[in-house]
Amino acid sequence: MSAETSATLERLRRIAANALAMAEVRLELLSLDVQDALARALLVFCLVACAVVALALGVVFLAVLVTVLLWDSHRVLALALGAGAFLGLGALAAWGAVFTLRRSPGWFAASLAEIRADRQQLGGAP
Repeated sequence: MSAETSATLERLRRIAANALAMAEVRLELLSLDVQDALARALLVFCLVACAVVALALGVVFLAVLVTVLLWDSHRVLALALGAGAFLGLGALAAWGAVFTLRRSPGWFAASLAEIRADRQQLGGAP
């Protein structure tokens, strides 16, 4: 084997080692993104579940209180207002969920940004 062939093989080995190192770093970043997304999703789910239960019980007790107070004079009005309040709160919660989902960053945003930066540094398409 000539010195030139040996040097070429050594360069190829270094390029492969660098490519594998870059891939390893990107996979570690991707795993951190996944862990972060899962932790955030679990936290949001727990907070939403607690808020839904507490608010639902509070609104139910408030509706029962208003209905009992107005039972002799305006029971139908009290029940209609209670139903309207429940429907309004449900619509508001659904709007808030959609707004939050639209505002949140996409999955693996940091990993994709790093891969794009790598591609631009290597002279690839943007």
